[in-house]
Amino acid sequence: MENLKELRNVNLLDVVDHLSDGSYRLKANIFPSSGAVYAFWWTGSSEDFLAGDVNRIMRFKGPNGRNVDVEFSDDWINQIHVDGKIPLYVGKTADSLHKRLSLHLQLKTKRGLSLGEKALSEERKTTSNQVRDRIERMFLNEADIRKLMLHNIGLSYVLLDGDLESANRFYLEDKAIGEFLPLFNIDIER
Repeated sequence: MENLKELRNVNLLDVVDHLSDGSYRLKANIFPSSGAVYAFWWTGSSEDFLAGDVNRIMRFKGPNGRNVDVEFSDDWINQIHVDGKIPLYVGKTADSLHKRLSLHLQLKTKRGLSLGEKALSEERKTTSNQVRDRIERMFLNEADIRKLMLHNIGLSYVLLDGDLESANRFYLEDKAIGEFLPLFNIDIER
């Protein structure tokens, strides 16, 4: 599938404006306001991603409310990397890639969790910020998670706009998740 090849082409773009109040935002019109399938990738060094102080255990709510811990091991991460990049998350949007990426990255805040706070369960406020949430859960001692994200995360996407592309977005997202095995797409059965 040609679109799957496109999702492997990761771009490190200068996508952020630094605002006078110390916050960030995505540059206007840098991403289209149209439907797409997108992938976030760890493009920094795998050593930084696998460092000893990085929390590699994600806790999820499983069947009957029990906690299920999933560990990102060296072997696992080394098996899924694509050309030195680690697939983090694959998603889709029907309406605006720009808006969806803004929700994922939440660039107006330095950090959602308190510094050093280890979220003990899958108590997310929303699923629209899955990339930001998981990065914060991994890098517990990073005071400004935005800087880490902006220097170490890349993006790829395929534009599939309009209602006629709904099925194509659905299947491309599923195919990419199945092939790339992105870490942050993990969902536990309930």
